[in-house]
Amino acid sequence: MRLASFLAAAFVTQAAPAQTAADRQQLAEELRSEVDVYRGNLPVRDGVLTISRVDLRGTEVVYTGTIHANFDAAAIARFREAVREGLCTQDTRDVILRGGAFTYDLEDEGGERFVTTVDNCG
Repeated sequence: MRLASFLAAAFVTQAAPAQTAADRQQLAEELRSEVDVYRGNLPVRDGVLTISRVDLRGTEVVYTGTIHANFDAAAIARFREAVREGLCTQDTRDVILRGGAFTYDLEDEGGERFVTTVDNCG
């Protein structure tokens, strides 16, 4: 899915399960490097989505942005499913399997805020 690719294209790391604190720390360091690079390109727009901020909380990448449309409950559900599908069928799946997560904290034009987190591909 194009949107998920856009949001997580830079976050491609080696695939191996993150089981120990050292593994999680290594993943966090890899993600920190990628987040720093991504920040240099902000704001980033793709279609109706603009990402204005990206943060790292441990091994969770948090994107903050705006959807330039009004989303109802059905549109939010479709968005969440499309993001999960996209992240779980790309190289970002390996990051998730290692203990990483991707969160999208978004607000639509009507001021409605919704948060989507993908932390497993099961």
